[in-house]
Amino acid sequence: MIAFAHPWMLVLLLPLAALALWQSAVEAGARARAMAYSSLPAVVPYARDVARVLFALRLLAYLGMALIVVALAAPNATVGVPLRDAAAIICIDTSGSMGADDFAPTRSVAASAAARRFIDAMPAGTSLGIVSFAGDAQVVLIPTRERDQQRAALERIPAPNGATAIGAALVTAASLLPKHGRRAIVLLTDGENNRPPDPQQTASQIGRRGIQIDTIGIGLSQTTALIPGTNELAGLDAPSLQAIATAAHGSYAQASNAGELAAAFTRVARAVSWERRREPLTGICIAAALAALMLSAFGQTAMLRG
Repeated sequence: MIAFAHPWMLVLLLPLAALALWQSAVEAGARARAMAYSSLPAVVPYARDVARVLFALRLLAYLGMALIVVALAAPNATVGVPLRDAAAIICIDTSGSMGADDFAPTRSVAASAAARRFIDAMPAGTSLGIVSFAGDAQVVLIPTRERDQQRAALERIPAPNGATAIGAALVTAASLLPKHGRRAIVLLTDGENNRPPDPQQTASQIGRRGIQIDTIGIGLSQTTALIPGTNELAGLDAPSLQAIATAAHGSYAQASNAGELAAAFTRVARAVSWERRREPLTGICIAAALAALMLSAFGQTAMLRG
């Protein structure tokens, strides 16, 4: 999106446009009269071609002047810029509930595929680590900038089994992040914590260190899917995940199928590793204006000399 620091300067384009139209009308009338009274019919087509070229060159000069006016308005554009100091940890739930089949073929498989989308969406050079958690937390990948190592680590994520220790996963993830720069933890879980420490208190402590926690809930609050090997429903504790994200200045997203899960991971990856900045366009406008004015001046000089 393009914006202007001094938009009122663009008003100067109106008299410039009026002058261009007036000069075009005057020159058109002069050419018509010259052609009507010309006694050399063979010269008329050549004269018309020369007149058209000169007209185009004068329009180019007006374009150059218009670009100078635009430059005076100080234009700028909002663009996405990759962060050079970004570091993120993906925390993937591997508790028994992740074996539920309400995501084809299972929540666990869908989570690994979505994590791959997260890796692909990050700019090259972003540091990434992976933590899996069930009854306790396990470091699958120490943060690295090597994309191949990040993808390969997804194959080492354990199969679903056991309890859900969200707080322990957050503590482990935070310990892997650097002390400075853009730092984020991306938590993927069904949110039904059943092991200490308390996830919300832990998230609040981590948030005070300047680390953002984004949470992604996988599953449905009212589900009929069972935890494999049990008669327990594989539900989703969305309020807890929202509270964790809020405590650490992050966002919460909920996915009810594999496609939504992959899209949520992609959005979070871009939010974590990219930032939107306003880049000035004044220099580009001035350079283009000078090029247009010089080309117009040289062209008209050459035509008149010829």
